[in-house]
Amino acid sequence: MVTVPARENGRVWVLCHRLIARLSEVSPAITAAIRVAEPSYLVTPEAEHNTDVYEHLLRLLRSLADERDSDAGDVDRAVAAGRQRAAQGIPVQAMIGAWQIANREIWELLRSEAGTERGVLADIGARIFTIMHLISTTAAEAHGEVSRTLHADQITLSHRFVAMLRAAEIDDETRQIAASIGFDPDGWFIALSSHLSERDDPSLSSVREGLGAGIGTAVAVVNSRTLVVVAQSPRPDELVDAVARLRPDAPLAVGHRRAGLVGAMRSIHDAHCVLSTLDGAAPPVVRRFEETWLQATLVTSQDDLEILVRDRLETVRANRHLAEAVVAFAENDLSATSAARAMRLHANTTAYRLNRWQELTGWNPKTFSGLATSLLACWLAAKPDAEETEHRAS
Repeated sequence: MVTVPARENGRVWVLCHRLIARLSEVSPAITAAIRVAEPSYLVTPEAEHNTDVYEHLLRLLRSLADERDSDAGDVDRAVAAGRQRAAQGIPVQAMIGAWQIANREIWELLRSEAGTERGVLADIGARIFTIMHLISTTAAEAHGEVSRTLHADQITLSHRFVAMLRAAEIDDETRQIAASIGFDPDGWFIALSSHLSERDDPSLSSVREGLGAGIGTAVAVVNSRTLVVVAQSPRPDELVDAVARLRPDAPLAVGHRRAGLVGAMRSIHDAHCVLSTLDGAAPPVVRRFEETWLQATLVTSQDDLEILVRDRLETVRANRHLAEAVVAFAENDLSATSAARAMRLHANTTAYRLNRWQELTGWNPKTFSGLATSLLACWLAAKPDAEETEHRAS
């Protein structure tokens, strides 16, 4: 005759085993509730996720039935779960939240099964808390270890990826790194750039965390006191807005959205060109390549083009009010009247300044060639020198 342990005749054992018998029926609904409340779990195939939930609840109910705390197998399983969720990119808060949902649902089912025998629930509740405190703490520690390793690897890969794009090294390695980061190498890329000051956090933790807020795949690196973000997003405008919110004290340059890794390389160059036009700009400013490509292209070709205007740059700097009139004229449909309105001046005053500009520089802003040369001179004259830029950043 087989001797049945006393606890197998107990109310807790009977209650838990009644629920174990129904577990295959109820666990899919619990899995579905988790996937609704914690969308990051959608990266896990539903069948696999349901198996994990089933096994978790089965071990929990068996521990409750046997009136014991977690054993070594439970701890090993918690470590494995924490590592797996970290590798899948599921945040630790979501992992803990998922277990809380599962435990809440199983508690409600236990209450329902208990019926009028509510006296057994107090001990069960206390034991669930004890078991889950150990399990969740163990899993969170394992998750943290893997996350830190993955984070360090991700940062290294991100720096390598951006460095290869900036160096125009587009090869199989670049594609592999892009894919390992989570990019589609043939997809659409957009790059953003911003100067860093001495006050900025060099780890960029707030920026990196902010970019992980469900608006696509993005990497952020720092190169020579310049932040470079490369991203893929189905909603690029939202991405730009998010980065601008994360860096409210710094002007932001936005490259054109382009396809493929060559496109990513060119978008970084776009952003770099636009950034050169933002020296001295007061934040908040978001400037896009498609809106300012002419200025961005001319200013970044300074070494080649400055010779065309060099002998008159001091004249331009000494007559900034005339330069402002020229820029306003260009930005207001080549209309002196509209330019005057934009500068809140009388139309005759603006006309005088345009004529005076031609007298002093020899460039007629009412011709294409004269206006293009005038704008080049205005933009180069407005750029602060390296010493002034460094002083402002500090």
